[in-house]
Amino acid sequence: MRSDEQQTILRAIPNLFARWELTEQQSFELLSVTYKMWCRIRAGHCVALTEDQILRAGALMGIHAALRTIFADPWCYDWIQHPNGAPLFAGQPAIKVMIAGGLPTIILVRQYLEAEIAC
Repeated sequence: MRSDEQQTILRAIPNLFARWELTEQQSFELLSVTYKMWCRIRAGHCVALTEDQILRAGALMGIHAALRTIFADPWCYDWIQHPNGAPLFAGQPAIKVMIAGGLPTIILVRQYLEAEIAC
């Protein structure tokens, strides 16, 4: 991912997380950054991300795009916080599952949603 693309995503992530109604802790844990780095991102500063963090940010934007395709407002933003009975989630909200599982699970959630679109 080019630096300008990375910074564009980083500008969008705080707005997305606010729409998802994530707490500060959920936000920095989901992105796998320190609280200090999250504050810099939220404030609009340029930051250098690791490959893992870049992949997380991209996958999270893909999840957002998939949710916008599947659901109308406000459910496309609320879905992430609600318990889900699909096997991947085992009754837990997607946000909880993604934080616990890290990048591999974030990618699985994105694939799950993209498969829903394909059906």
